[in-house]
Amino acid sequence: MVNNNVSHTKLTRIIFSVLITILFQLLLSWFIAYSLHNIRLDHQSIFLVDLIGKPIFLPVWAYYLCGGGSTFLIWLIARRFFPAEWFLLPPLVFGISLWPAYLVAAQANSIIALLFSLSLFLSFLKWKDNQGSIWWLVLFIGGLYYFSLLAAPVIWILFLFIVVTGYLSKQQKRKLFLVVLLMYLPVVLGSFYNPEGIYNLTKQQIKVFSEPGLLNGVNSFKGESQQAGFGALSKLTENKYLYLSEYLLLKGLKHLSPSTYFTSQEKLLNFSFSPPLYLGFIAPFLYGLYRSFKNHKSSRMMILAGLSLTLPSILAQPLVDLHRLILIMPALVFIISYGLMSLYHNRHHMFTKLLLWGVICLVITQIIVSLADISFREYPRFRRYFGEIHTEVGKQ
Repeated sequence: MVNNNVSHTKLTRIIFSVLITILFQLLLSWFIAYSLHNIRLDHQSIFLVDLIGKPIFLPVWAYYLCGGGSTFLIWLIARRFFPAEWFLLPPLVFGISLWPAYLVAAQANSIIALLFSLSLFLSFLKWKDNQGSIWWLVLFIGGLYYFSLLAAPVIWILFLFIVVTGYLSKQQKRKLFLVVLLMYLPVVLGSFYNPEGIYNLTKQQIKVFSEPGLLNGVNSFKGESQQAGFGALSKLTENKYLYLSEYLLLKGLKHLSPSTYFTSQEKLLNFSFSPPLYLGFIAPFLYGLYRSFKNHKSSRMMILAGLSLTLPSILAQPLVDLHRLILIMPALVFIISYGLMSLYHNRHHMFTKLLLWGVICLVITQIIVSLADISFREYPRFRRYFGEIHTEVGKQ
């Protein structure tokens, strides 16, 4: 971690800049919501709500609070990994991006999961350095898990990763294992009491093989093979297990593709042409990824561990679910920020200097174009995709 000694006056200016960034993000979210006539998502189920059978409704301001809180937490995490003069960069990249702004505007529950995950990561770092209490881990692990059942495999994968890499002492590993185990104990006991209910909740969350066209395609190819006289062979080459394995591989590769994050190929809210992250950031992202893998073993390990955050989206019905995938956005933001910082440090090279200015100009241009597009075309585009009488975007 970087030694981030900074004067009180400079820290005050940084905090003020972070607050301006948060204000910009909230205004961006409001602008999108206003342009879309305050549409509201048909919310993804919250695991705890289904578990207790009682609906929980949050006010609109709670989603804006989660969006602004996520930006603030990214700044707090950046203070542990970036030099003092670069504290502001990660929250700035996050705050001007359209991905979280759209989710806040549409009041998507995934923005709450993002706040829980960032709180959990920051609490873990503080506890690891003996600066925080383990009870914060209990709070945020429990909050994230009971928000979404799919947090369970992610947390266990990360825990196993921590154990294998030796990031914690033996005593810390035992404490963390006990905390994680205790958080899942109520559901384990509940599965014995109401196995059908747990099974139904799991089926609602994991819909990776619920795509109607997938099995129809398998049956179609299998039928054509049998008609051609390859009945026995078709059972080996055209069976559902092989197709489902290929589909999982396709989904996994799609989540590793930069086009998923830096273009409008995967639609925000299932209809928008706005990219999750601006295309101008792709150069610093690739450069930051290259530098991370080349120079820092700890960064390589953290990036590999962070891939587990794609699991909730991989287990969803769509090829890519940008709502569940928002959990990986902070990792992308830190890689982009590291790439921008590295480009700036190498600005004495003419090509690097031109590239850095090109990134800045392209991002500013994209912000202006995106705001104009949202203002004039987003709501007509929404009505064209979902119809005039619809007031909610389809289920995620």
